[in-house]
Amino acid sequence: MVVGSSLYVIGGYGFGTPAGPLQSVERAAIDDSTGSLGTFATLTNTTMFARYQFASAVLGSNLYAISGSNQMDVERTTIDATDVGPFTRSGFIAASQRHGHTSALLGSSIYIIAGTEASVLGTVESATASPDGLFGSFTVVPGVTLATPRTQHTTVVLGNFLYVIGGQNETGSTLGSVEAATLQ
Repeated sequence: MVVGSSLYVIGGYGFGTPAGPLQSVERAAIDDSTGSLGTFATLTNTTMFARYQFASAVLGSNLYAISGSNQMDVERTTIDATDVGPFTRSGFIAASQRHGHTSALLGSSIYIIAGTEASVLGTVESATASPDGLFGSFTVVPGVTLATPRTQHTTVVLGNFLYVIGGQNETGSTLGSVEAATLQ
């Protein structure tokens, strides 16, 4: 995730030492004139729970780590171009324990798109932030379902349009399709 002139890497899955889900937060400076990255440094503050295949979003000065493998909760911290604050539980949880999903922001609403729970999902959840950056409860958006359920995809918001790109279907086959929806 890019914030200001820094690239943050949050959590994930380690295959070396340590192996397994990670809580770490690393940051590298981005050179504004060349776009090159500096050396990554591990920051002092870590997520409360080790998590991978989660979604993240920045709204104002708040960073959210949303759901993920073995997690339904959402953590929140403050973030700027040089550091993150302590992570805390945001007080809300996703409607389903999904991983391999993505998130998108439109105004003060956050959307959680598709992913995997017991099976690959095509549903979308949403919640709205209060002025202090706390979100209300996530609920499944009625009448909004992807034509093809997918996981490990990418999402892009352009204007009021949400594009869901690629990913994998229930059998693990790679998808080359793009779906679009109007967000309101």
